[in-house]
Amino acid sequence: GGAIYVVGNLTVCNSSFVNNSAGETNCGGAIYVVGNLTVCNSSFVDNMMVSNMDNPIGGSAIYVVGNLNVCDCSFVGNSVGWYSCGGAIYVVGNLTVSNSNFMNNSLRTIDNLTAGIIYSSCVLTVNNCSFVDNEVIGYAGRNAVICASGVLTVNNCSFVDNEVIGY
Repeated sequence: GGAIYVVGNLTVCNSSFVNNSAGETNCGGAIYVVGNLTVCNSSFVDNMMVSNMDNPIGGSAIYVVGNLNVCDCSFVGNSVGWYSCGGAIYVVGNLTVSNSNFMNNSLRTIDNLTAGIIYSSCVLTVNNCSFVDNEVIGYAGRNAVICASGVLTVNNCSFVDNEVIGY
């Protein structure tokens, strides 16, 4: 992670992560956790993750191998380059996102990857969130603003002017 790397559990509250980045051999532009992570009342602005064919993962703001709980957060202008799967958040585990806003985040992926602004490999639950002007560019058919490889539940969310461009 560009700002925080932890092997173990982590709780982050009332924090800002601005202009952090992770290079081609790292994950999580702002936070990388191997363990469980809880993030509340925090903002992630203009964080970036660059990936390559040998490391096709993402998480411009957050990358977690474990479970992640996000509440009352904002994700604005975060971006991930080619060969990526999670534009703002990438979780290998369960993910719950509540009362959070995602605006102007972008993801560009090539190859046949399942990709989204938020991605979970297991159970993904999204409650009371807004998704505005986010962009996903990649192969058609496997991309969306929210992607899960397991069970997906979306409650009381708004989606405005998001765009998926397939090629």
